[in-house]
Amino acid sequence: MRITSVFAVLAAAVSASPFPMMMTIEATDDYSWDIINWDSGCTGSGCFYSFNITGEASTVSRPPKPAFFANCAGEIEGAPYRLCTLYDDSTVARRVAAKLLPVNSTGTGAHIQVSYQYVDLATPTTFWNFTGKANTVYNQFTGPCLNFTITPDTIWGVA
Repeated sequence: MRITSVFAVLAAAVSASPFPMMMTIEATDDYSWDIINWDSGCTGSGCFYSFNITGEASTVSRPPKPAFFANCAGEIEGAPYRLCTLYDDSTVARRVAAKLLPVNSTGTGAHIQVSYQYVDLATPTTFWNFTGKANTVYNQFTGPCLNFTITPDTIWGVA
């Protein structure tokens, strides 16, 4: 079953539940994702990005988190999320998506947002979503690929 199908079935089951429960937890600085080989630029037709992203597993944290390794690529500031390609062999239903946020008139540089959604490791009728963002630069024409971290700042789940 494709991962998007798994999430569609899960979302339907949760929404069909007579009492679906939305949960939020406070973000902490002890969990972050590594952005590797950030490459981005802007041309006359818009801006684009490409990078690898990894997140370590944590079975002792609440909620527990599966590891992931993905490649993300997309374009156009303000466009919808674009699914990233997962390259690990985990059997946990999960997905990673990224998008460029629009730059306001006082801001410069690239503003990336990443979302990581997965089925709870202990309760398969629950899923979690971690979202974080970072400010960086469009570097393709000015320097080498960059590495940095993103710490999720919004965490929510549905049971």
